[in-house]
Amino acid sequence: MGAGGGRRWRRVQFVFQGPRGGRNCKRYSGQLLAKVKTIPGVVDADTSLNVGKPEMSIRMDRPKAADLGVPLADAAEALRLLVGGDAVTTYNSNT
Repeated sequence: MGAGGGRRWRRVQFVFQGPRGGRNCKRYSGQLLAKVKTIPGVVDADTSLNVGKPEMSIRMDRPKAADLGVPLADAAEALRLLVGGDAVTTYNSNT
């Protein structure tokens, strides 16, 4: 991308991911960020890592869902409730 006044700048992004999640990503991204900040000409180096909000990726087996008659929208809603931790009902055992 170009910047005004004839100067040119480029945007660089690194993506870390792995099975151990937050702890390793936090350490490695901190090390990389510290190193990048020492490079002449680099400005506004930052990280978007937020270990308090893990991310999950799910791939639906679409043919199997279709064979079972499960609409993908229903499966997505069930996963949203499960992952989101929404209270969908209550149970009182003192009745």
